[in-house]
Amino acid sequence: MHPIKYFLYGLIFTSLISSCRIVGKVPKEKPVESRKAYTEKQERDFLDAENARLLGDIPRSLQLYKNFVKTYSDNGTAHYVLARLYFQKNEIGLAESEARKACELQPNNNFFQEFYTQTLVFQNKTKEA
Repeated sequence: MHPIKYFLYGLIFTSLISSCRIVGKVPKEKPVESRKAYTEKQERDFLDAENARLLGDIPRSLQLYKNFVKTYSDNGTAHYVLARLYFQKNEIGLAESEARKACELQPNNNFFQEFYTQTLVFQNKTKEA
């Protein structure tokens, strides 16, 4: 066997072992909404909003997501997507507010935290970031 193969096997093994140690240290968070049972209407409303976003109909998607978070305010993902839509429309203050709500609902979600930080930095709120 080539020395490179031994090196790669060792690297993979070390990565696996270290990732196992990291997983055990992750702080517990509130139950994630994806683990809850959703009603058919709730799923349909979310998918309608997401479908509009994916098709590029930003005004319709924005309205559907606004309605969704009014009804299902505990859905961190919906707040996150709404924040991104506001950011896309250059409504940074609203994007920050929705991103903060998403982070409060899912404090261990790195994507939500990173985007919230981006909204703060974009507004030169570096002390808060």
